[in-house]
Amino acid sequence: MKSNIFNSSREGENRVTASMLAVFERLDLSVLERLLASAAGESSLSLVEFANRPADGSSHVPDAAIRGSFNYLFEVKTETDAVRRDELVVQLRRLANGHREERLFVVTPDLTEPDAVAALDDDRVIWFSFLSLSQAIGEILTDETEGVSERAEFLLRELRALFADDGLLSAEDVVVVAARRGYQEYRRYHAYICQAGRSFRSVPRMAFYAGGAIQPEVPAILAIRDNIVIAAETAESLLSSGDETDRQFGVLIGRLLAEGGRPEGGTSQIFLLTPPGDERTAMLSQPIRNVEKDQNGQPADWTQNQRYACLEVLMSGIETTAELKAAPE
Repeated sequence: MKSNIFNSSREGENRVTASMLAVFERLDLSVLERLLASAAGESSLSLVEFANRPADGSSHVPDAAIRGSFNYLFEVKTETDAVRRDELVVQLRRLANGHREERLFVVTPDLTEPDAVAALDDDRVIWFSFLSLSQAIGEILTDETEGVSERAEFLLRELRALFADDGLLSAEDVVVVAARRGYQEYRRYHAYICQAGRSFRSVPRMAFYAGGAIQPEVPAILAIRDNIVIAAETAESLLSSGDETDRQFGVLIGRLLAEGGRPEGGTSQIFLLTPPGDERTAMLSQPIRNVEKDQNGQPADWTQNQRYACLEVLMSGIETTAELKAAPE
């Protein structure tokens, strides 16, 4: 059963950030220091200093001192390629308060350091991924010398589970949809149309499982609209918008109605995608054939809804779903 600190009405970044903070504030300072230092790849971080007979230049010094002077800020993103330089600059201004230790921790699901972080070239800005943070948690949980309390261990395990459930730990950046009809629609309309309210992870690309194989085109996802009514009135309203994306959806709905692609009045979720042949559309060297079998040894569908994969693995020249399954995460 999950701890009630995770039972929040908040969503997305706010929920993840609140959950992280709820765990951090319940950890011993020594554990928190090690956790952040390990995730950030730093040798050490100091929240509190314990000093024996600290010298201060006076004739009589105290026997001991406990000191703390730090300001740690967090910028958390739950989508890749979402860090903006201007947002980081604003946060850095909040660090100019004369604390002995100052850091802006940028936490994202990106696999490499975001360009916005590297461009700042500021030692106070420390990026790490959710995967690095999860690995740091794992190191602490398996270190018998750390002496983590049962409650802290429970909370850390729950936090790792939350990261995993929200898809923040994986290199999977492509949603592969079951698309017996959808693949042909993509080639015709450069879009994917499915039932309204269907849940997807936030990933930058889509691929299509059709005809017993993952097809070669892996387009970029340009925009998504959910609960959109396929109707002439919707098309007219969108076409009159000053927003270019609105107009693209309007053109698509008009085509669907004119060409019988969808009946009028239905409600759908629509993904606008880059076309085949577009430089933004990745192309596999060949379709990836499904070779999975069911318990009776009969051919089994690789997916009936959607699964997720890593573009780098898809592009590596693999030929079967068995190779995809065996690829390291």
